[in-house]
Amino acid sequence: MGTQSNIQNVMTANPICLGTHASMAEVGRIFKEQDIHHIPIVDSENKLCGIIGYSDFTTALDSMTPFDNSKVAAANERGLSSLIVKDYMASPVVYLRADHSIGNAIDIFRENRFHALPIVDRDKKVIGIITTYDLLLELSKESFIW
Repeated sequence: MGTQSNIQNVMTANPICLGTHASMAEVGRIFKEQDIHHIPIVDSENKLCGIIGYSDFTTALDSMTPFDNSKVAAANERGLSSLIVKDYMASPVVYLRADHSIGNAIDIFRENRFHALPIVDRDKKVIGIITTYDLLLELSKESFIW
């Protein structure tokens, strides 16, 4: 994989996306069940309008009770269900297209300390996502001299 390779060779295609009015409880369930840390957010026309990361989710969790028992967990779930993605997502969001190079993604990650970038088509509809973890996995396939 050179830095000139296209992102489409490394990205995760067809990522889970949510709308702006999804609840933070749904975000938490997806993060837990799918073992992911970023979800692109789309508008009513399925166009990218934001991204929510695990750190955004933990910001919502900060308003919940930290005690760990079943009654508190149920109350926290109800609380998270009343919070919507639109209020916690990052927007505007930096994105790339599948024909951009991996070097473009690396530069954005390095300069902005991002960990995920949605990949969109020409109509700004989400077709993939690339994360720093995706790049590390790809790099680990290559042989390096340490």
